[in-house]
Amino acid sequence: MGNYAINLKDVSVSFNGVSILEDITFSLKKNIFLGVIGPNGGGKTTLLKVILGLIQPDKGTVEVFGKSPVESRKLIGYVPQYRSFDSGFPISVFDTVLMGRYGGVFGNYSGKDRETVADILETVGMSEFKDRRVGDLSGGQIQRVFVARALVREPMMLLLDEPTTGIDLKMHESFYELLSELKKKMTILLVTHDIGVVSVYVDDVACLNKRLVYHESKEATLKDIGELYGCPIELIGHGAIPHRVLGRHKRD
Repeated sequence: MGNYAINLKDVSVSFNGVSILEDITFSLKKNIFLGVIGPNGGGKTTLLKVILGLIQPDKGTVEVFGKSPVESRKLIGYVPQYRSFDSGFPISVFDTVLMGRYGGVFGNYSGKDRETVADILETVGMSEFKDRRVGDLSGGQIQRVFVARALVREPMMLLLDEPTTGIDLKMHESFYELLSELKKKMTILLVTHDIGVVSVYVDDVACLNKRLVYHESKEATLKDIGELYGCPIELIGHGAIPHRVLGRHKRD
């Protein structure tokens, strides 16, 4: 598999004649924490789905750990942007994470499966909540449960699509400290609008707005982010929207 987790070459994707990704070429080394940043509609979620093999590109090649995305999917843990669930559904934290092992239609989970769940809950700091109903947790705790469900597959790479959306800012630091620990064991690709994360936690940064520019140094790319969003970097806010303008754009 070499030293690379992801290799994309000349990848383009369009839907109904509208270009989403254009000529994406980049390689991501193993055990790198990569932040992917860009405006809404820039193709970030589509890129993740290409890596997962859920979307086939119109052209170009995609390799994940030296194989096709479909062949390598079992090596990937994925936490999507929108995770809707019935907060009233009576399922525990432990059973939610156990579902990540998927023991088949009849839920034939082994002792090894349950041991792995216990270990992962310890890793993400949720062991004491294992019997708690998921709907009774805070937003930050729920996010840790979904990360645990992705990790329980024992992946070599973790993909996260704006994982702190809807989480209290006070929980951000502990969540990203968790990711910083996890990167010691796996590759992490994080889609985010949070410039603070880019400046503090990630190793490398990719700017994506249909086309991708990948910098193997986060310092080298921070000066380009303002151009990507169309406003000075200090005006880019946290949250679900691409940026919040606290002043006027130059073009105004």
